[in-house]
Amino acid sequence: MDIRKVITNLDDDEDVRGVYHEFPLVYFWQWLGGFLVFLSPFFFLYLFLAWGAYGSAAFLLLFLAGAFWLYRTWRRWYYGIIGVTSKRVVIIRQNGILDRMVSQIDLDKIYDVTYRHKGMMQTMLNVGILYLTPGSFEKIELGQIRGPAAIQKLILKTQQEFMVTLQPRQFSEQDLSRVISEIRSLAGEERWKRIQGGDKEDEQKLIDEVREAESEEKARAIEQFFGYREPKGHDD
Repeated sequence: MDIRKVITNLDDDEDVRGVYHEFPLVYFWQWLGGFLVFLSPFFFLYLFLAWGAYGSAAFLLLFLAGAFWLYRTWRRWYYGIIGVTSKRVVIIRQNGILDRMVSQIDLDKIYDVTYRHKGMMQTMLNVGILYLTPGSFEKIELGQIRGPAAIQKLILKTQQEFMVTLQPRQFSEQDLSRVISEIRSLAGEERWKRIQGGDKEDEQKLIDEVREAESEEKARAIEQFFGYREPKGHDD
């Protein structure tokens, strides 16, 4: 399933690491009920034929009801997914044919990922209930999924990779000198001297201008430069 067809606000540089459905047997009774209703007209076909037009209508009604029941169950299973991307976990719950709830949790907002095997059947089939604990510290149940340990490992590994990208880059002295020299020429000597003299308002304006006109990387270089710059001493 292409999760981008359901979630349209994923970033262009966001990779989809995995898409998971609930274990199909979670809907066992829904599947069973749908099949029984779908097949029941054929078991009583002779009776419906004997009833003439009314029997044909009853046959068609049961057949369509069973088909609708099966389609609704399939749709709930197929579109109810957990998607893991390089930036977030996407949870889609398909409660009905036209009832879909989508929620997203950024990876840096996830505090814990746990799972639970309950009973002999889940243990034998390697099915478990997966839980996420976001900033609210209230566990969110994601459903009964096959191979929960592997999904837990994937989420935690992807989270570690994502957290690294959030850390601001520290420029080397050579790179920092090159970027600052470029920004200094763009700002002009007079303005640069004002900023070096302690004009914090103009300093912030310059950072915002560079962030908008140039790049986020250069703006961070300026922040790093001013952060490391020691305040000038004053003679008495």
